[in-house]
Amino acid sequence: MADPLKEPTILQIVDTRLCADSTEWCPTENKQNILLCGTYQLQEDEPAEAAGGGQVRIGKLQRYSLSGLLDDQPQLTLEEERDMHGILDIKWRHTVDDDHPAFALVDAVGQLQLWRLADDDSLVKVCSAQLGESCLGLSLDWSRQESPCSDIITSDSTGSLTLFKVGSDIVVADRWKAHDYEAWICAFNYWDGNVVYSGSDDCTFKGWDMRSNQRSPVFTNKRAEMGVCSIQSNPWKEHLLAVGSYDEHVYLYDTRSMRSPLSTASLGGGVWRVKWDPSCGEHLLTATMYNGFHIVDCSNTDTDPLPILAHYMTDIRLGYGADWCRLRPNSDTTGNSKDISAANKALVHSKNDSSKPVGVDTEIGDSNTRMDSHEVTTECDGVDILTKKTSACVGKQSDSSFIVATCSFYDHSLQLWRT
Repeated sequence: MADPLKEPTILQIVDTRLCADSTEWCPTENKQNILLCGTYQLQEDEPAEAAGGGQVRIGKLQRYSLSGLLDDQPQLTLEEERDMHGILDIKWRHTVDDDHPAFALVDAVGQLQLWRLADDDSLVKVCSAQLGESCLGLSLDWSRQESPCSDIITSDSTGSLTLFKVGSDIVVADRWKAHDYEAWICAFNYWDGNVVYSGSDDCTFKGWDMRSNQRSPVFTNKRAEMGVCSIQSNPWKEHLLAVGSYDEHVYLYDTRSMRSPLSTASLGGGVWRVKWDPSCGEHLLTATMYNGFHIVDCSNTDTDPLPILAHYMTDIRLGYGADWCRLRPNSDTTGNSKDISAANKALVHSKNDSSKPVGVDTEIGDSNTRMDSHEVTTECDGVDILTKKTSACVGKQSDSSFIVATCSFYDHSLQLWRT
């Protein structure tokens, strides 16, 4: 039986000044107190010269640090911010250097940007690449493969997907027209890096096999009654996929049978983001647009509708960004609780094997239309962000208490709360 609906505890609300639409906690051990927030705002009174006569969208990349967990007084502090074009999505790399975690973002002028943390945790831009001409970058995802080269998939406002190879440089591997309308979301299958998914304003989501020379989808699902805007593969359960739609439903699918969902939940708002919990993959966090944020119990996929464990709705006018903090209440920034002795802390530290897989935080046209790699230009300073180490797995939560960061667009606010 599911736990009763929890009333979230609001810890802090931060004014981001510009409209906030994306927030992501760093997954790397000893850096899990670092939170990124991306903002995006249309400049309606500015001349439209920047994007070939298009609308001007500005934004900021903000870096926050979380403190006060040991004293049970969690607090976010803004440490750094960078002015840039409007940001629409941010994702940390799943397998990252323990010292220099990397992340990527897509922006309102169709750029993919790669960044990393410096020794002092400051933000360092590494590379940038253009997705295409006259488009907005709408979403991105990293593959979980461990090899000399990582993959990033991006989606944009032209309905196209672009596959990048990321090493000491960033290279466009492929680009193709996936949808007739905006491709709101793209995502890797975390268990098979050859498979990606996309969702669009055309009310479909599709699966793609990167090994195929012709870009025809391996499936096209039309279950949603409105646009498909969020997809995420479960990093703990191989065949489980979460899909969210403007039709106010989240759907759980078994990737071996994509005709109909295993179960659903009606959340009363468009499901703009879905995030599996990083500890066991049994809870789903959603940014639910005009109905705040939800935590859904997905431990039993035979249950339909899925139980809702928590709903946060205080002063939310458009919930766009949401992510789980891997740190727990009453712990320090390394994840150690305050009742662990110094000797036990040393023992815990000695057992943290950096070779273990990371916990992942972890939105129809001519499918044969393609653009050659040389059509997309890149620039890079040559810094190699690839690493051979991964941070330790997050163990299964012993209780259902979570710290969460969310952001509301029209309120230009970043919320820190817990269940």
